[in-house]
Amino acid sequence: MIHYGARSKQVLGSTSTNLQKVFTQVKFVCPDQFDMSLVEGHRPVERQQLLFTRGLTQLDGVTKLGKHNFNPSLAIDVYPYDRMYGVLTGHEKNIAAILKKMSPSLDSNQNAVEYNQKYKAVADYIHNRFNIQAGIVMTAARSVGIELTWGGDWNSNGNTADQTFNDLPHFQEK
Repeated sequence: MIHYGARSKQVLGSTSTNLQKVFTQVKFVCPDQFDMSLVEGHRPVERQQLLFTRGLTQLDGVTKLGKHNFNPSLAIDVYPYDRMYGVLTGHEKNIAAILKKMSPSLDSNQNAVEYNQKYKAVADYIHNRFNIQAGIVMTAARSVGIELTWGGDWNSNGNTADQTFNDLPHFQEK
């Protein structure tokens, strides 16, 4: 069973009662070998605008509020957590750091082909972990009768390939 750390508990406390129910249930349906880190619930307007200017969200928090902007939040961002490699964000720096831990002597300048193959393997591993995480969270939500949308399948049709904007850590109430 997952045991949320202090930071994850704080994030969960900033979310709606429905999200709290879902992520309490997640602890019971999640396999022992899987873990996750709750990273953001309520998001102030200033942070929303910063993420908007960086192209990380499509909502600016002023003319269009995101579900994170409500207090309590109607959205939560969650990253898979790997016991060996830590939080899996899927960002370039995260993939490169994991690759460095896996193969400390591997240098992209000396062996670009091998580096790129391993980089892609790590990126695929992280993407798969996000998909597994989504299955766990969506199963937990259904089991407590709460409808969520996942940022990897905005239209909830089960096809992740038809998305124009991926936000794999994101879950929000419908």
